[in-house]
Amino acid sequence: MNPRYITAGGILGRLCSSIAAGVPPRCFTATPGLEDVIPLRPGELSILGGAPGSGKTLLAVCLVVDALRANPGLRALVANVEMPPERLLARQLARLSGLELTRIERHEPGITDSPQFAAAVATLEAIGDRLAFLQPPFSAGTLEAAGMKFEPELVLVDYVQRFTAAPETAGRENIDGMVSFLRQLCTEAGCAVLAVAAVHRGKDSRGGSTYGGGIGLASFRGSSELEFGADSCFTLQANKRGKALLACCKARYGEMRTARLVFDFPRASFAIASISDEAVLDDAGERFTDELDEAEGGDDE
Repeated sequence: MNPRYITAGGILGRLCSSIAAGVPPRCFTATPGLEDVIPLRPGELSILGGAPGSGKTLLAVCLVVDALRANPGLRALVANVEMPPERLLARQLARLSGLELTRIERHEPGITDSPQFAAAVATLEAIGDRLAFLQPPFSAGTLEAAGMKFEPELVLVDYVQRFTAAPETAGRENIDGMVSFLRQLCTEAGCAVLAVAAVHRGKDSRGGSTYGGGIGLASFRGSSELEFGADSCFTLQANKRGKALLACCKARYGEMRTARLVFDFPRASFAIASISDEAVLDDAGERFTDELDEAEGGDDE
């Protein structure tokens, strides 16, 4: 075996030259208020976890679309197992236009004539050739093949537990293989990779299962390799009143930050919470749990 290593002296000169140039490392995050919370950097793997319905897919696609809008020449590949591209784009049309998603999804007559809708379409058309969606089957092999042809610098995998790493793999072995593959995309292809992950259910005070309250670094479902292999890990929690919390629970290369958000369900959008919203979120009685939602209004599902 040929030994492979590099001395500090071989690295230091390049590092100092880069620092002296005063140009910061590339970062693709451009969603207002989230630049320092969930940075998407080339060569790094970030994982975003959350309960069903918390908006993690929406937030992930918003990050991708905003990155494309702010970085001319950037190309992004979205690999979403559960939702077709048309539905993902419909949510972006709602977010960018401020129109209600239900009006867009039911193809309300005349909605395409509104200036807001036309402006949203124009925004997406401007990035249309730089945004691609992976088609099934959803596996490491098809993702690699699409990546080699489309050559993205930003890759979204949603969600990682449902991708196939290799034939005949399943469970923990499959997830470990996918994390290893995603790390290769980072280290060998230089991509920024954002992987959306499912999380375990916890227990509420009555012994029932819930996603609320205790979501953290150990919550990612299926394998500890998700938390160990990622450079950054984030959790997203939201309640039925539209209050959301995006929390960093691992940051290999930076500071762990938290963002309080407002989730506008009808318009499929997130915004940074105002000072008054933050005061509500900081109140001792505020909890991102199903018990709180049920106590204040019953189960809406």
